[in-house]
Amino acid sequence: SSSIPVNASSSIPVNASSNFNFVAVGDWGCSSNAEDTVENIIDIDPELVIALGDLSYNDKETECWFELIEPIAERTKITIGNHELDTSKKLRDYMDFFGLEKQYYSFNYSNIHFIVLSAEIPYDEDSDQHEFVIRDLEKYSNDSSIDWIVALFHRQFYNAAEGANNDEEFRKVYHPLFDKYKVDLALQAHLHAYERTYPIKFNIVIEDQPVIQDKHPNIYQNPNGPIFVTVGTGGAYAMSLSNDEPFSVIAIDEKFGVLEMDVENNNENGSKILKGKFIENKKREILDEFEIKKNYK
Repeated sequence: SSSIPVNASSSIPVNASSNFNFVAVGDWGCSSNAEDTVENIIDIDPELVIALGDLSYNDKETECWFELIEPIAERTKITIGNHELDTSKKLRDYMDFFGLEKQYYSFNYSNIHFIVLSAEIPYDEDSDQHEFVIRDLEKYSNDSSIDWIVALFHRQFYNAAEGANNDEEFRKVYHPLFDKYKVDLALQAHLHAYERTYPIKFNIVIEDQPVIQDKHPNIYQNPNGPIFVTVGTGGAYAMSLSNDEPFSVIAIDEKFGVLEMDVENNNENGSKILKGKFIENKKREILDEFEIKKNYK
């Protein structure tokens, strides 16, 4: 592909007092459903597109997905999912196309710090990735120009699916760090459905029952724990949810769509607001909305 690689490590200078938006979605494939996803994104016209892994399901090639995202490729960043490792060539193609040296990295966009993790390589406490995450979060959680920290990864920590395929080890290593360094939002995929949790903290005693911090259905004022949103709705076959987990606010299956996040920076009272909307592909219906507010004096 002759596309210009997206520079993975650089900060993108954006006026931090202006509003902007980004979208996130994973589990695409190269089907007509994924074409609908791209159309939906083009209509939303975000400044940044986050592809949450499992991009092409074709064992041999990445080219179909690169063609699919051509209109939005220059504003796209990716996380590495399990299907990116179907072959070593596939992984190399993705890494080269997006100018990535490692499967984990971070970048700033305006007043948001994004950190990208991978469960496909070593991530335990002895790993380079773990060391990077701690250094990175320590630095940016104390950076006065950063109002929000958003973690991005493919395999999910929590979900309300039957026989939930959560990555328990991955969760055990990183959710406590998200709590410690005040990550605001964690975007994940892998499960082909949409789901949003309350703000939750890691539960050391019963690890798959996180501690709910705020039970409001969709508005959170300075929440004390990250909100996890699963957006595995990019076009790959749908998976079903049982939706009976206490930490889960809303779970939607059998729908394809994208999560749009509006970042509101210039509110008169100085508050910062992140507004999320799950927008279904076909009719462009909004199936979920939530907001996180932070007050600044």
